[in-house]
Amino acid sequence: MPAVKVTWYDGNQAPGELHGIKLRGSGVLFVGKEGQLFADYGGWKLYPEEQFAEFEPPEPTIPASIGHHDEWIQAVKTGAPTTCDFAYSGPLSETVLLGLVAYRLGRPIDWDAATLTVPDVPEAAALIRPSYRAGWEIA
Repeated sequence: MPAVKVTWYDGNQAPGELHGIKLRGSGVLFVGKEGQLFADYGGWKLYPEEQFAEFEPPEPTIPASIGHHDEWIQAVKTGAPTTCDFAYSGPLSETVLLGLVAYRLGRPIDWDAATLTVPDVPEAAALIRPSYRAGWEIA
């Protein structure tokens, strides 16, 4: 996949406005060449609004969730997959955790997914693969 630029704001570090859009609560702002998409658990909105006034979204292809915990219990009992299984949640978690690495380092990072390293920032290695006390190593 081609490289993408991700800007991460956490907690009260987030600006009140970004790209002319007033941000509310938590959510994700995708910035594209033709506009922006803000989405959270409550819905989504396209900007600039006047440009997308006639936009008709596609029919949903993912069933509505019964909730993370209930999906997990149903999966344990029936073997049915959840809507956010590890194929989805693994890459999402990787992105979020890399945002935290960059935040703790106080600078942007370039992630090499093939080698699981940040080649241009050697000090990132300690945050990605920390040293553990004897007897507490990850096998």
